[in-house]
Formats: sequence, C-alpha cells, structure tokens
Amino acid sequence: MLTRNLLRSRPAPLLIGLLVATLLMATVAGCALPVDLLTLPEARIQSFTLTTADHPLLAEDVIGIINPSTRVITLKVDLLVITDRSELVPTIALDDGATVFPPSGEANDFTQTPVTYKLTDQSGRTAVYYVQLVQKPVDAPEGAIRITEYFCGTGTGTATTGELNRYIEFYNGSDVGVDLAQFELVQKRSRAGVPDPALDQMATLKGTIAAHSFFIVHSARMNTTLLTTVYGYAARQSDSIFNGIMDGDGASAYQLQKNGQVLDVVGPNDGSLYATNMCLFRRSDTNSGLPRAANPVWAAADWVNAPVSGILGDDTNAGLASRTDPTLLSLTVSAGTIKAMATIDAGAKTATVLLPDGVDKSALVLAVGTFGTALAIDGQAIVNNQTVVDFSAGSRTLTITGQDGMELEYTVDAIPRYTNVNYDFDGGIQAMVDKIWLGGSNESTLSSVGDGTVTGIVTAKGIYPNAFFIQDRNAGLYFYTSEGISFPVGAKIKITVTTGKVYYGMPEVTAFDPEIQSLSSGLSSIYYRTGDYANEAAIGQVFRYTGSIAQGGLMYYKGQFSGALYFHYPTEIQSYLGAGASGTFYGPVSYTRENYTMELVTREQFSLDD
Repeated sequence: MLTRNLLRSRPAPLLIGLLVATLLMATVAGCALPVDLLTLPEARIQSFTLTTADHPLLAEDVIGIINPSTRVITLKVDLLVITDRSELVPTIALDDGATVFPPSGEANDFTQTPVTYKLTDQSGRTAVYYVQLVQKPVDAPEGAIRITEYFCGTGTGTATTGELNRYIEFYNGSDVGVDLAQFELVQKRSRAGVPDPALDQMATLKGTIAAHSFFIVHSARMNTTLLTTVYGYAARQSDSIFNGIMDGDGASAYQLQKNGQVLDVVGPNDGSLYATNMCLFRRSDTNSGLPRAANPVWAAADWVNAPVSGILGDDTNAGLASRTDPTLLSLTVSAGTIKAMATIDAGAKTATVLLPDGVDKSALVLAVGTFGTALAIDGQAIVNNQTVVDFSAGSRTLTITGQDGMELEYTVDAIPRYTNVNYDFDGGIQAMVDKIWLGGSNESTLSSVGDGTVTGIVTAKGIYPNAFFIQDRNAGLYFYTSEGISFPVGAKIKITVTTGKVYYGMPEVTAFDPEIQSLSSGLSSIYYRTGDYANEAAIGQVFRYTGSIAQGGLMYYKGQFSGALYFHYPTEIQSYLGAGASGTFYGPVSYTRENYTMELVTREQFSLDD
C-alpha cells in the first residue's frame, strides 16, 4: 500500500477499490431512482407514520418501512378502507438539525405514488425520499415464517462453491398460505467488524408460501437445477428484483423483518466469515421434528454448519449432509461497539483475540460459530451475543459438544493488541536490513550472504494484497512480494529471505521461500515504540502516535498528523481519518515519497477520542 508506487509501475488496488465501490453504491440505488449515495446527507428520516389520530379510519398506526439503500418508504395500508388518499397527514421524525419538505404534519396528496420528500441536513446537503402506498397483506399467523437455511458459495465459477450459488430458504409452519409481501429481508453489513447500518440493504419479499412449505430467494444466476431437480422447489424467486440482496460473502447477517420488527436472524454480523462456503441448516425441534422457531437474536447453537463442497454438486446433486463432530469455526468478542475476531489454531486448539485499546477484559461478550449443539466456557453455558466472560485472570476453556456427543476443548485468550514491553528475541532482522541497504537499489540475492532466515512477529498485513511487516526486538522489515502469507497479525514466524532491494529510500524484501515455519500456537501482542520516528532505523518498526490529524484525505490515500508524520490508509477506514480527529494510532513506519509514514491498515490500529 506504499503510495510512492502509485506513480510508478506498481498497481493501485485501493484506488481501483474506490472506483469499484462507487459503481457498486450507484448500482444499489437502483436504475429507477436517480440517487447519488456519495452525496447523501448525514441526517436521515428516522420514521414516517400515518397515525390513527390523524386518520380515524385506520385500525392502527401505519409505520413506514424505510429502505436505507434506496430511500424508498413503503406504507402498507388497506386501500379498500382508505379510498380517499388526497389529504394524508404523515408524522415524520428526523435526525437533529435536519428539515424535510413537505414538512411533518402537512397534508399531502398520495393518490398517485411515489410521492417525494426532500431532506436537507445542517450543511445544506439534500436527499430525496420516495414514499409509496401498497395494499396491506393479510397478516400471517404469529411465528409462521422462519429462516431455515442459508447457502453461501463464494469464489468463482458455477460449481457448488461458486459465487453464483447463494440462497436463503424460508419455511411456513402455519396451516394457511402466507403473502410474503408483508415481510422484509434485510442484509446487515459491518465495517471492520462493527455493524454499519449505512451499508445495510433491504428488500420487500414477493410471492406466496403455502402452508407447511418452503420458499427460496436465490442469487440471480444460480444453477437452479440444485433447487428444482433435487428439492422440487417451484416456489422460488431470483434476487434480481431485490438489488442483488443475496450477494453476501458470508460475513453479512440476514434478518427477516415485519414493519421494522426483527422476527428472525441468521448470522452474527461481526465481520467473521461465519458462512463463507458454508450451508447453515436450522436444527429441528426434538418433539415435532420441524425446524426450530424463529429467533430475533442470533443463536449459533440453533444451526448446523456444513461446508458447501460436502453438500451438493452440480453433477451429482447428491443431497444434503450435515456434520456431527464438534469444530470451532469462528469466535468474536465485543465490548460495546468494539469487536475483535479470534485467530483459531485448529491443530493446537487455541483461539486468541488481540484487543484494541481501552477494552475491559473483564466484560467481553462472546459470539461463537461452531459445528456443535452446545457451548460452554469453564462450565458456563454460552448464549451467543449475550454471555459476558471475564478474561482478566487469563485464558479460559471453551467446550464444544457435537451432535454425536463428542466434546472438544479450545483454550481461549484475550490479550492487548499493542504493548510497550519489547520482545525477548533477536530474529536477525537488523542484520537482514543491513544486507539490503548494502545491496542498494539493485535487487540482490540475500540468502547466500550468511544465514538468510529471519524470525519476527507479524505486525501488519494488507498494505498491498501480498505485503506485510515483521518485527523483532531490534528492527522491523517490510515484505513486498508476489506471495503473501496466511499467518495472522501477532503470529511468530521464521522465514527465509532470498532477494531484496532499497526502493526509493526504503529497504524491502522482494522474494522469500514459501516454506514458512510457525514458532507459536497463539499470538503475541505487538510491541510499539515512541519517540523519534524520522530516521532510517525506524523504518519497518511499529510506533505509537497520540494526537490529532492536521490533514485527512490527501492525494494517494495519504494524510498528515499534527507534525511531520504522515499516515497511509485504505478506503475502508477513510471516513474515520478526517482533519481534526484525534486519538491514539499504531502502525509500522514506512518511507513514502520522501516522508516517514505510518501504515494504517485496519480499524483496530487506532482509537479515537470522543
């Protein structure tokens, strides 16, 4: 991600990512509604209601369903009762400082819809909302509809694991047919593991689901023989009419809502790829044998997870299979809006979380994704996103019980992401840096000059798709190569360097032996330095900066703190790094376009002041 390279031959994935994101956001808005999401005001319409006080013919208040991505507000009304719609009086709630025209409480003609309402925020930016009236469906029996399956193939191609194969299955457990138009399917998204409502998508469902029957919403280009020839599903709908809402990559959660109330959910929405290349089946009730009841709170223990590659095949269509042995798939801890994912070592049976600054280790809420029927931490039963666990005294033991009765134990630890206690080992990084400086700008072979191996803690990844930093007690080293590493930040590794060079004032490794040795089962906190970063010795090492941002969003994804230190960032965290923001920032120092620059890759690398 070193910005100096954007002017030369090195690719600029972040710039491409911004352009792609712009196109995607415009697509979400929909062709029929000319919306520029990049100029959305900060303020939003919070609610849009037709009250019984203003409309005596209504049996109850009609609360509008607000689609955050398209800004369409849908009012479900009995149009056979409200025949005169020429003077309806909406009650509109707005964010602080916003205004809307026509204003709340003013009669408006809804004979032909959609009707437009123009929102203006404090800075004068505007956005248009589109309000439509539709016939209210006959209410379904309470608890009738639930999500019973989520299939999320990713990658490429048309095989089972291909990105074309994604669907959600609904079940009607009642004795009557149900009009699905009374329900909304909402894709809940997160940014850096923190739920971000601005990224959510919503679609009103369509069609009818017969009594005790299933209904599928699938990705537009799915190989539907998986549905028709195997299951006999005639009741299905492509998401092409729903703005591609089934485009989730396994990190998004999905909610079934009715009039804004959450009825059911699949997924934690914590950034974990809990469903990537997985199929989630809702477990059956022990007594009835039918799918368990809907639950507005994500409860992983109600679901069976199975890899999609073991479930279906485009050629064989062999049918469904589920796993009975216990396995830990994901573990996330949260404290308020702060979330952190664990790194899992399946061989060593460990899960380690690196906690950002300011997190109270004594009160962490767990969310665990597993193959298994029961979860416990040191004997205490776990309810996902509810159970609070104290890690202040050290590691805890997580027990997963499989459907076959087998138990599996993992050691779970939560440690600070950053520490001022230096490492106790010399991994030869300084000697390797000296070799690179000696070779200069010409790429040179390094493994033949003495021992070509270095040992260090991984301190940052994702600077470019395959780039990373490592550090020992004396120095840090930057790797920019065609091969990345699978080891997470905090892992201790031993790696054999083959070539390197000085690139515009910065030493970097350009090739290494892909056979990398792991030297620890858990993770280590990342050591940071303070003080003078403006020298060659600081390059590659993690520093801490506490202060404010003088300039945000300069050219090439670069900003400047209050002082000489610059910072470099990807699009995903750009919104946090505006001028005037202040806090504590951690990251390895690079030398970029003749400036010493802190590489900020993820949201976990900084905490902002209130």
